Amino acid sequence: MLKELVIKDFAIIDRLELSFGPGLSCLTGETGAGKSILVDAISVLLGGKAGPEYLRDGAEASVEGSFDIAGQPELADFLEGQGYAPEGDLIIRRVFSAGRGKAYVGGSLANIQMIQEIGNFLVDLHGQHEHQSLLRVDSHMGLLDSYCSLGGRAAEYAGTYTELGALKRRLAGLEGMERERARRLDLLMFQKDEIDKVAPVPGEEDELKAERARLMHADRLRALTEASIEGLKDSDVSALSLLGEALKAAREMESLVPSQAETCKLIESAAALADEACSRLRDFGRSLDPDPARLSEVEERLDSLARLRKKYGETASEILEYREKINAELMGLEGSEAEISSLREAIKKSEAGTLELARGLTEARLSGAEGFCKKVEEELSGLGMEKARFLVQFKAQDEPGPRGMEKAEFLLSANPGETPKPLVKIASGGELSRVMLALKVILSRADDVPTLIFDEVDSGVGGRTAGALGRKLKEAASGRQVLCITHLPQVASQAKEHFLVEKEMVGGRTRVGLRRLDGEERVKEVARMLGGEGSKAASAHAAELVERGGF
Repeated sequence: MLKELVIKDFAIIDRLELSFGPGLSCLTGETGAGKSILVDAISVLLGGKAGPEYLRDGAEASVEGSFDIAGQPELADFLEGQGYAPEGDLIIRRVFSAGRGKAYVGGSLANIQMIQEIGNFLVDLHGQHEHQSLLRVDSHMGLLDSYCSLGGRAAEYAGTYTELGALKRRLAGLEGMERERARRLDLLMFQKDEIDKVAPVPGEEDELKAERARLMHADRLRALTEASIEGLKDSDVSALSLLGEALKAAREMESLVPSQAETCKLIESAAALADEACSRLRDFGRSLDPDPARLSEVEERLDSLARLRKKYGETASEILEYREKINAELMGLEGSEAEISSLREAIKKSEAGTLELARGLTEARLSGAEGFCKKVEEELSGLGMEKARFLVQFKAQDEPGPRGMEKAEFLLSANPGETPKPLVKIASGGELSRVMLALKVILSRADDVPTLIFDEVDSGVGGRTAGALGRKLKEAASGRQVLCITHLPQVASQAKEHFLVEKEMVGGRTRVGLRRLDGEERVKEVARMLGGEGSKAASAHAAELVERGGF
């Protein structure tokens, strides 16, 4: 319950401190006095948009509310789960100026979403034109679900339906890419097979080029090898024979001059190297074979490697690295095929679950609609529409939609003999207001929100109905708090507390003032609302209304 409200520099309010109690409290005043600004301030306090139109020139606006949350264990659990554990009353505060703002819960900073969630536990605000929402057929199902206590089941269904939609969109996306995926798969498989058939080995191309050179020039290389061997060993004046004579002379020199031993060793080394060179040349010569078939194989292998290099990399290592990338992408593409299969199975299961939940909701809605309509008709009867008939028309759908297997629309017959028709076609503003109030009263009984706020719910209502409306609001305030902005004296006279909202000039600026009315002041305000301010008859009527109101 809202206990205290402090508003500072909000629109044309410079500073206002209010305290409220349980039961029905009415706020009245001349048209344009600023009554709805109070409702706007409460809306902003509980997470509504803090627009620039609410700022007084050059000021920082603030709205602070103190709420008694005793008897609201769900709210207490929610606050504790969010890290807020107020001792005593819950204090919510919003401060804002041009371009910036802050929100506080119990003295700690909070975000707007958090404030809005807390506000859902505290206040149900019925705006000045909210009855017009009844003209939107998509709002009817939510009202019926609230009466039937189906909010949790409807939310569960909506979550399942949303998940099903996400699965279907994912599948459609994958299937939409199927043709491109298939083309890509074919290309990658071709590239993988092309590389695997050649199976390049790092370094082999250099070896193959060397082998090709030997095969292409085998005859010439053999002749050169033989000439080299002959020059080193096989001729009469070969290098080895000359080195042998030189070595013989060097050894004799060494015997005469021992210091030439090192020179002798150098000649020995040269002879050994020449002999080793001859041996290698003979081995090389024996390996030379002008094999046309092998040359053709080498040429083909080099051509294959050259083709791979043009497509996939400059070296065998780069080609093999590209091969690994192909393999990884292939695994991903093959995985998407598995995902498609898995998604189809998941969609099948989700569709079955969604359908089951939808049918359960349908059954519960059909079962609860009759009692709902009776309750609405009872409330309308108390609001001067004794002969009204109220119906819920269901329109079945071929498959589950966002809210179930059906759509719901409210129908009304305001007068006997009239066929019930959609509200948009037959209801006047006054009738819509009364239907909305009837719904609010019914739903409030099943709702544990402690504070209801009605901003000019009496729009389009007058005469005998006005008195019934006042009694209905008083009834709705039994066991809770109801704040009502009204122009009807029949409603204001039912209030436990009556506040007058009025404009005044202070220091050349307009501001909103508010004061609690009692006794003669209250009778005077009700007389003004009757249109007879200063009239003895109006004052007498006003006094009678206030007395009948019971306070």
